[in-house]
This record gives sequence, structure tokens and C-alpha cells, in this order.
Amino acid sequence: MKKLETIKIQNFKIFNEEVIIPVEGKHVLAWGVNGSGKSSLYWALYTFLQCSAKPKEEAKKYFDKRDESLHNIHAAVDLKSFIQLGFKETGSEEKFYNLGADDNDTHSDSIPSINAGSEFITHRLLLNFYNYRHSQKIDLFPVFYRDIFPYFNTPKGNSFSSILTNIEKNLNTETPKNIEAWVKEFNDGIEDLIQSIRRGDASKYYNDHFAYNGEKIDIQIHFQEVLEVTGRRGSREIKEPVIRLQAKLQPDGNPESEIKRPQSFFNEARINAIALSIRFVLMKNRPEVDTVKFLVLDDLLISLDMQNRVKIIKLILKLYKEEYQLMVFTHDKGFYKEMLRQIEPDKESWKVMQFYEPESTGSNPKIEYEDDTYIAKADSAFLRRDYEACALYLRKETESILVKFLDPNMEAFWKRKDWRDLSEFIKSAKKKFFTAELSKFQKIIEKDISIENLEKLRGQIEVDPELAVDMPNLGPLLTYKKEVFNYIINKKKNISDGNNVYELLNLTSLAFGGFLRPPKT
Repeated sequence: MKKLETIKIQNFKIFNEEVIIPVEGKHVLAWGVNGSGKSSLYWALYTFLQCSAKPKEEAKKYFDKRDESLHNIHAAVDLKSFIQLGFKETGSEEKFYNLGADDNDTHSDSIPSINAGSEFITHRLLLNFYNYRHSQKIDLFPVFYRDIFPYFNTPKGNSFSSILTNIEKNLNTETPKNIEAWVKEFNDGIEDLIQSIRRGDASKYYNDHFAYNGEKIDIQIHFQEVLEVTGRRGSREIKEPVIRLQAKLQPDGNPESEIKRPQSFFNEARINAIALSIRFVLMKNRPEVDTVKFLVLDDLLISLDMQNRVKIIKLILKLYKEEYQLMVFTHDKGFYKEMLRQIEPDKESWKVMQFYEPESTGSNPKIEYEDDTYIAKADSAFLRRDYEACALYLRKETESILVKFLDPNMEAFWKRKDWRDLSEFIKSAKKKFFTAELSKFQKIIEKDISIENLEKLRGQIEVDPELAVDMPNLGPLLTYKKEVFNYIINKKKNISDGNNVYELLNLTSLAFGGFLRPPKT
């Protein structure tokens, strides 16, 4: 199956100069603080796919010099703005698709199908479900408007957002017939969307995956008031529709009871679970496509505690990892670390990356990949003056070197039997080094050379008259002397060249006592 291989971006949002982000057909986990470029990557992918449903001329506005362009404000005036996605099927060459002011390949091949089957879900979805006072009845139209309509089409194939845009832009200029046709298609589409939620059974989804203590919830969505356009041409007004959310609770053994104010009765975790149940059930309404589909999640769970986050992470990995190429973006380090823990058994199928703010005005953000060496990461951290991270990566590199020195075949490592503190690694390495050196010297000492002849090593044995007569003893003794002096010279040479392993271990031990030692908690 075709998978996303690379993303190339230039002069788009935070990215100024060209950057190529390797995805390698894997799922993506990206962490970065706000302003580090993580969301720019999200919007690059979103913009590219969404433009497959827009007229090509309309898509140009994001890349030319209009007010709506998404150029990097520090970019050179003549620097081309573009997004390029590279897709690859197993056994085939990578194929590239471009989107910019002059190039638009988003209507080509399977790109429209990829867009039709993909999902983009942000943290706003959950916040908007919960953001109601007790005195208010929940109206989901604003939620649908912001977080659902941009990604769904009516049965006639037009997006809800584009229909609303047409009505708003042409409200007082279009003929009554066309206005009525747009309104009817929009209202019929909402009814069909709500019916799909009922068919997909959001209540069952909630009860199967999120139910608390055996209680069952009946989630009900009603299209209470339809979209209307009133008045004559020149003075028309739009009356927004109303989509109500209600719920009924049925604890085990008790009669069903209506929840009149779900936002007050349920805690935040339950409201979020209801929102996710509705949103995930809507995914079933997507057309079947025989190509890659993306499930892109941007800071989706930031309002949840860790226990509920873990539950939803496990659910997403269980239900959607095989069907979608997952893209998970977050600025929350705790969530990022928990994701790393959850994907550890399948780490090879993930591309893990960290975004850091640009080092100077107009420069690109720094991106580190999980498969970078610790030295490369330490160098990057040092340049951005994150000395704590730099020390941590140096520590990890030191541990890695010592593990290889102590366990060349990595037998204990793979058996998970060699988890030791860095100081213990240093002690073991010193012992192994000293033992190895002692063994080398011992082999020389144990050679069958008499003490009398060893005494003569202190002199010039080449001109010793007694040894000169006894030629058979002279050869082995000269060889022995050469071995001894070679050993001493080599050791002194290594020290002068700064390659003395034992000295390096001593220095590492001193460093460990300072910045490499983790703070006590």
C-alpha cells in the first residue's frame, strides 16, 4: 500500500528555508513546545490534502503574495513557497506531488482519495464540547462548524464548509433558487451525518470503550433547528441551525434517567469520552479508499489526566494503527513520554521526532529524530544552550560506549540483565581495562627467562661478551627486551596522544560526579 515517505516544505509558516522531513512510511510521533514548528508540519499536511477538494485557483492564495498567504514572514521576497509530499509503495520508486503558487498536483492520482479517507482531530474538539455554562443547553453546531464540517461532504459530494462559504459570500447576490438549493443540500447533509452517528451507534462505542463502573449512557443528537436564509435579495440574513446533545443514564439495575445538563452532570473525562465516541463513529461514514489514510491528532488529550490519556492512547493504537498512518503531535512532554512507552514494543514502525524553536530570527526550527546518535543530539542541545539536555545525551552516549566495551556481544543487554548506574559501569570498565592490561604484561613476565638474564636487560646485552659467545640465548633475550620496551613505549605513546583509556575513565568518573550525575529526587 502507498505510504507517506517524505515531506518537503519551503517558505511556509515557520519553515523558511527548504526542509525535508523523513517519514519513511511509518507512523509519526512529534513533540515540540509551542512555536517550535510542530503545528506548521501539521498544517502543511492538512493544507496539502484539503486543497485536493478546492479549485486550483483558490489554493494559490496560500502560496502567492495575497493577504491569505501562509509565507514565512522572514523569507526572501523571491523565495518560492511550496509543500511537497513523497509517497512510496513497497517495491516502487518514491513519487512526488507538489503544491504551490505555480504547481498543484493535489488533484492527481490518489491524492483526493487520501484526503477523503483521512481524519484531522485537534484539541479544540474536546474543549468545544465542554465549554458550556450550566445555564446553557449544549448546541453542537459551533463544534460541527469548526471541527467536523471541514472534513466531511454531503451525499452530493460537496463539503459542508464550502456550501456555507458559498451562502455567506453570495448571500445578497445569488438567485433565490440557488440559495434554496444550497440550504437544502446543507440541511439534508446534516441530517444524513446525524443519522450516520446513530447508525454507527455512538452510545455503543462509548459503552464498549469508556463506560464507568458498569453504567450505560445513551447519547442522543437532535437536529433541532435547520439552517434558514430569510429576507429578500439585498437584505437576506442567515439563521444558524441548532444541534442538541442530550444523554440518558442507565446504571445497572436502575431505570433510565435523562441528563438535562450533560456538561454539569458528567465530569470532564466523560464529556471528552462522549466527544471522542461521536467523532470516531463519524469516521465510519468515510468512503472506503484503497490507499493510505491518515489519522492526524494534534494535542488531542491535553485536557485529560494521565490515567484517561493512557486509556485513549491504548484504544487508538488498538483500533486504528493498522488502518491508518497515524500522526500524533503534542507539546505535552508527559504525554509524549507515555506515548513512547506505549509504542515501545512496535518502535520500528514509528518515526519519532522532537521540534525545537529556531536558534535565530528567520532560521528553521531544529528537528531531532529518535534515531539520531546521542552525540548529534548533545551537539544540537549545546547549540541551543539546553545544557541539561546536552549533559543527559552525553551521559547516554557514555553508557552506550561502556556497555559495548563491557559486553561486546550485547548478551546481557538483550536479556535486560545489565541495568546499572553509570558509576557502576565506570568501575566495571576500569576493572576490565586494568585486568586486560595486567594480563598482557603477565604474559611477558611469565615467559621462560631466567632472573640472571633479566638482570642483564639493564645493560647493553648486544655487546655483552658472555652472551655474544652463547648465541642461542641472545636471540630470545633480544626479542623479550623488544616486547617489554614496546609495551612501555606504546603505553606512554597512548598517554601522550590522549588515548589512555584508564585516564579517560577517570575523567568520566569526575564528570559523573558533576553534571552527568542526575539530581536526587
